[in-house]
Amino acid sequence: MTCPLCHEEIDAAGAGYCVTHQRAFDNIKRAFSTWTVAYGSPRVPDFLEQVQKLPQTGLKAKEIARFLLENPSRWK
Repeated sequence: MTCPLCHEEIDAAGAGYCVTHQRAFDNIKRAFSTWTVAYGSPRVPDFLEQVQKLPQTGLKAKEIARFLLENPSRWK
């Protein structure tokens, strides 16, 4: 299987993305949990839009955020 964002090979069994995009996805999921504690119950699309705007957000995380906005069923 290949990563739906960059088409690199997916190494880990059960992973949905290549190593770098999987790490970015995991980081975004953890960040959402933190935001939920800090801000109540933000909507996922609102959170992902904010992630894309933050200057400290890395390129891979921005790519994942954009991908998840376009493919909301991938947020699991």
